[in-house]
Amino acid sequence: MTREETAKLLKILAAAYPNTMTKFTDPESTILAWEMTLGEFSAEAVYKAARFHLQTNKFFPSPSDIRDKIVRAEITYTPTIPNAIESGATKNCDEYLDKFCEWIGFGCEENDTVELPKGFLPYEQ
Repeated sequence: MTREETAKLLKILAAAYPNTMTKFTDPESTILAWEMTLGEFSAEAVYKAARFHLQTNKFFPSPSDIRDKIVRAEITYTPTIPNAIESGATKNCDEYLDKFCEWIGFGCEENDTVELPKGFLPYEQ
């Protein structure tokens, strides 16, 4: 997330929470703190998390509040969720997990294998 995207996000959040006592006494330091916390994430992921916060919280967020909501917001607002992996199957990471890892923002190492036990998925219980 860039500095400009961070500043825009803070402007949106400040407009959404006008009655809070949040005042940016030092805007540059505020933007830097948010950028340090959220800079490694895409603007899309952070904006989804901010949207989730806006819909579920009455108070102005901290950068860590937004960071903590990124995965849940991705699940909530992403229309295509990777297909479930068949339980009990051993598959190469390249075949099944790369898309899932990409979707949640983590990478997989080449030739990683994952074995899922029987009964792993909720519908198998």
